[in-house]
Amino acid sequence: MADYSGAASVRATICAVLAMGLSGCGGDGSDDAGIDDMSDFARAAQELSDAAERMTGDERVDPVDFRELKDLLPEEVIGWQRIEHEGQRAGAAGFTVSTASALYQAEEEGYATIDIEITDTGGLGGLAGMGMAAWLSMEVDRETDNGYERTTEYEGHPAFQTFQARDGEIGSAELNLVVEERFIVQLRGSDVSMEDVMSAAEELDLDGLADLAKG
Repeated sequence: MADYSGAASVRATICAVLAMGLSGCGGDGSDDAGIDDMSDFARAAQELSDAAERMTGDERVDPVDFRELKDLLPEEVIGWQRIEHEGQRAGAAGFTVSTASALYQAEEEGYATIDIEITDTGGLGGLAGMGMAAWLSMEVDRETDNGYERTTEYEGHPAFQTFQARDGEIGSAELNLVVEERFIVQLRGSDVSMEDVMSAAEELDLDGLADLAKG
């Protein structure tokens, strides 16, 4: 497992970068104010880059083409057809991620859907430090009258499950996985059971995803 020390400071710096970037889009119309905003933004961006460098050393890699991630999302899962399919590559302050997602809908079960998203965080460094998978550094096992959340393992990969019941075993179910300490796989179901989500995960090519990390 990667070293996630310094996570809090990285999250704080990210917030500063985003806040400065947004405030810099407005301003009071003064040229001097705009210059100051950009200078502060640049300093915060550099702090973010330096913090990630300290966390990851020379392990930062460029994310794969999002089209390769899209190819790993099947046309159907558990017999439900894919109704949306998209991908993108985006970055800021020297960090880049690739993301692909697909939405699957049950034809005979009302509005039941499962959304699957794969994100390659290769250029971000520590997953938990970036707040994208903070549960990696925790042990969680919590139940209420209506649901639960727990850290676990799925096919050898760190995993996190959450479920909120709406009607018995049907409700909102989510499974998060981390593959090769770099890919985040999220399955989010609406009006489904956790078994539906787990069955959908079984139809994903996680070995193929791991192979992408090997180049």
